[in-house]
Amino acid sequence: MLALFAADVTAVQIEARTGASFRAVRNRISNLRQKLGARTTPQTIDIACRTGLLVPPRGVLRAPISVTALTSFQALAEGDARTVIANSRNISKHTVAKHVEVVRGRMRASWNAAAVYRLHGVVPAVLKATFPPCPVCAAAGAS
Repeated sequence: MLALFAADVTAVQIEARTGASFRAVRNRISNLRQKLGARTTPQTIDIACRTGLLVPPRGVLRAPISVTALTSFQALAEGDARTVIANSRNISKHTVAKHVEVVRGRMRASWNAAAVYRLHGVVPAVLKATFPPCPVCAAAGAS
């Protein structure tokens, strides 16, 4: 179910594919978030990729993403709220929202969680290595 959610499938579509109720889908995602110690769904996907629970498909960025946009998105993937990111970088929360929108657009993802999942598969790696390291990112040489 987490793989479907990471692959940009909505909870309603997951319900149709698996036969589980909408509430059951949301509860399972929420329970997994709690078990992984994540605050947000993008952070849940980030932790799942880094621990090997999810293995994203390999891909290449066709259009470059700025370092500032990636930095904002990395913080979002690690569970920080937009206002926290904005305050720590001395920029507007609207700028952070634009950075996130740019990354999602370049990754062709509807949700932040799906963009995190797809970014983990990019070669060469664009997400900074944190602990625990993502097996795919480590193999791609994340710094």
